[in-house]
Amino acid sequence: MEVKSVAPETFSDERVITLSIAFHPDHRRIGEQAKFVRPGTIESPLEISRIAPIFSRPETRGQNPISDGFVSRKPVMLAGLDNDALRIWCPTGGAKNSIDGQSLSHPQEFSSAQQEQGLTLNLAGRVILVLRRTPLILRKSPHLGLIGISTEIDHVRKQITKVADTNTPVFIQGETGTGKELVAQAIHEQSLRATNTFLAINMAAIPQTTAVSQLFGHTKGAFSGADREHSGYFGQAQGGTLFMDEIGETSLETQAILLRVLETNKRQPVGSNEEKDVDVRVLTATDLDLEIAVEEGRIREPLVHRLRAFDIQLPRLQERPEDIGPLFLHFLKTELTELGEWTSWAAQAESTELWMAPEFMEMLIEHSWRGNVRELRNLARKLAIANRGQRFLETRGISLNRERAVSAPPEANPVVPASSVPTIPARQKSMPSTIDSETLLAALKKNKWRAGPTASELGISRSSLYTMIEQNPDVPKAKDISKQQLEAARSECNGDLDQMAERLQVSKRALQLREKDLG
Repeated sequence: MEVKSVAPETFSDERVITLSIAFHPDHRRIGEQAKFVRPGTIESPLEISRIAPIFSRPETRGQNPISDGFVSRKPVMLAGLDNDALRIWCPTGGAKNSIDGQSLSHPQEFSSAQQEQGLTLNLAGRVILVLRRTPLILRKSPHLGLIGISTEIDHVRKQITKVADTNTPVFIQGETGTGKELVAQAIHEQSLRATNTFLAINMAAIPQTTAVSQLFGHTKGAFSGADREHSGYFGQAQGGTLFMDEIGETSLETQAILLRVLETNKRQPVGSNEEKDVDVRVLTATDLDLEIAVEEGRIREPLVHRLRAFDIQLPRLQERPEDIGPLFLHFLKTELTELGEWTSWAAQAESTELWMAPEFMEMLIEHSWRGNVRELRNLARKLAIANRGQRFLETRGISLNRERAVSAPPEANPVVPASSVPTIPARQKSMPSTIDSETLLAALKKNKWRAGPTASELGISRSSLYTMIEQNPDVPKAKDISKQQLEAARSECNGDLDQMAERLQVSKRALQLREKDLG
């Protein structure tokens, strides 16, 4: 069947089936994509084989099928069903092909929610594809130094492009390791201040006793040890950009001074009676839930309003599985280049020999990535060093947990669902009053008690979620955890905060705050 492939620049209101190459014997093919408005029908399905469909990447003109000689010309078939489910099967048995770890010797069906999460298709143990149902990108945004091919990372790039050439303060929110400083750097490099200083500081690393001096400067003799004048970070970044990470760790006293500086564009060094002009664009970031921090009095609400003139939310790595292959290859290339070994690795590109076990890429895609992109980068560095002098990336002994849903084993029924449909249906918008206690608890448990993902899944705002949690007697609260319970959980979980949070059924951040309260 001939299927119409949609170019990346074409706009469509429909969601599309996207196939992304996560692993290929020719590493240069990783990151190529094919997009289709419809997955075909039972009578006329979409075909995936050695010779179809055609894959390409937006930044190059090359267009090629999978082409690997070990992948069969006999296709894997995809067909859409009336309920937006997707049926995948191999007419010839498909023993050498699998989807989410299960053989395609029997047809399988996947719900729309499962397609949006992402499915991993293994062709002949040689090529790994990520299949996702995604929005069709109207126009690819500039690369900006952010590696990835997903709609999620493309949205981040578009947000950067929209705000970069203004002087608007930008607030960047995301879990640890998602690349907040990289985004701040991209904003600066696309701004009118690009030729001036970009300075990144971590507020959590600055002692509260010296924060005012380090930020705004001091005069000679202002305090004991001040043997010379110091301009402070704001002075050093004059005319440029100052990125303040972990802004939620700033003391209330320093927050008050920072707010005044942002409102007046003037700073007063410690020990001086004169104010100095400030011409600095301020970018801030945190992995804190700001609404909770404001409610608990840890951060001043007026400062939050001032800093959040424009928000950029960074996705978790697990939410963009098609980016894992390109990111892993990028980090591996970077590390091997530093070791002086990439040239000989790159020479293997046209060889039919595998440079890594494809199953390992499946493991990477299924891994939870609690450390996000930083964790993936560290893994690539570890593997590069461990495999110095070799031309095959040995990955045995690397243990990775799997948290994404995987297929159930085939049964006698010729059509076997790959996994059960999620118990919490995807919602666009919901009224809090329509969400019962059971649904709320199920969503919290599924999302490991994290507020952002839970609110998103339930289709409500974070503030509404906090209100529901507070008013619901069935939902555990961090403030009710005793010191004895905390110590017992710490002992049982060997101090692992993620495990403690799951055991005590509260968010990790709320648990950290409770630890501070209890000393």
